[in-house]
Amino acid sequence: MCIMEPKPTSPEVKTTPGKSNAEIKKQPEVPGVSLSATQLSPYRKVFTKEMVTVEVGPQKVSFGFHKGLICSRSPFFEAAFNGSFQETATQSIHLKDDNPHHFDIVHKWFYTDLVTVAFDGKDRMPSGYECLHVYVLADKLDIPRLCDAAIKHISDSFVYHKTVPIQWVLSIYERTGPNHRLRKWLIAVILQNYQNNIDEVTVRNPEALSNCPELLVDLLSAMKAKCVSSPYKTQPFSLCTFHRHKSNEPCPQSGKTHSYTMVKLIASSDT
Repeated sequence: MCIMEPKPTSPEVKTTPGKSNAEIKKQPEVPGVSLSATQLSPYRKVFTKEMVTVEVGPQKVSFGFHKGLICSRSPFFEAAFNGSFQETATQSIHLKDDNPHHFDIVHKWFYTDLVTVAFDGKDRMPSGYECLHVYVLADKLDIPRLCDAAIKHISDSFVYHKTVPIQWVLSIYERTGPNHRLRKWLIAVILQNYQNNIDEVTVRNPEALSNCPELLVDLLSAMKAKCVSSPYKTQPFSLCTFHRHKSNEPCPQSGKTHSYTMVKLIASSDT
């Protein structure tokens, strides 16, 4: 009697109903490995391993940034870290004339898209005066989106407190040049209230004009142009008129107007 040895059997392959084994083998073992570049998060381009350093003020307070992030949002830093300057070699830049407190707000905005400031271990909304300095700093560093966010906070502060502190007026004119959009916005705010009675400004606050003759020139020029198409009108106007974003970019303030009725120009305030 001949005894036959059993033939070796191949391992059982489980199949999926409706699919052949060949089709199953083509699938990647790890989900997502076949994703194309267009399907990946765009953040991978800005949160790279490359880091840069920004030192601020005489004391050189240090702030670290992902290079892709800071360069993508500021042409100023793009030129500094990717150009032919010394900062390109060191991957570090010193803003010796700027305030670390104001730059801290800038740093947080880069990573959160929020304009906040640290206070007692928590984040709070900065004051309108702090936002004024942030606007000037963002304008200097060529960060349009932050400028637009800052001017909204300044505007909201004016409306809430119903005051235009003379300290703010002087700061705006000290830190900006002729025809600057922040100056134009301030003039529009004042004229929305006093266009028909400019004497009220002069009698109440003569120092506002004597300490800042450029303000008087701008006021008179704007009043002269009140009959032509311009933002200097008594009705509410859109903040977008004074924004820095490109004309083909969507505006977060689109369709919204801001009324500054009863906003007063005062000699001093802690606003």
